[in-house]
Amino acid sequence: MKHPKDKGSIYITVMIILAVLLMLLTMLMIITTKDIRTTHLYSQGIRAYYLAHSGLAQGLAYAKSNPEENQTEVIENPFPAQYPAYHRLEWQVEYNKDEDNYIITATGYYHYNKKITIQRRLEAIVRIEDDLVEILSWRQKYKE
Repeated sequence: MKHPKDKGSIYITVMIILAVLLMLLTMLMIITTKDIRTTHLYSQGIRAYYLAHSGLAQGLAYAKSNPEENQTEVIENPFPAQYPAYHRLEWQVEYNKDEDNYIITATGYYHYNKKITIQRRLEAIVRIEDDLVEILSWRQKYKE
């Protein structure tokens, strides 16, 4: 036989269980959203890195074809049709007469949104003799 005080106890138990499940689902949703954002930022960082890497190759090609000259070039949105976001590539070649080498820097930018710009910068010091390229130094910098 049921006791009169137990009349609403099942309702309260079900409400507590539902509240706990709702909190767990909310926490899972927040964690998943952050993971998706982190993965997306990482992939955009890879795009910025390879954009900078291509700028380094362009700078090296310039140094090989124009010995002992300095050059700076900025390419705005190099592939607008493939990716709707804004990209930018900057590369620079500086000839160092004292050391007889080139300092080539390249920076790839990916504008994730209005607040976040992902930047990857590569810097190489190379010596070019005939068609042989010797890499003396290589550095990579991150900025987000």
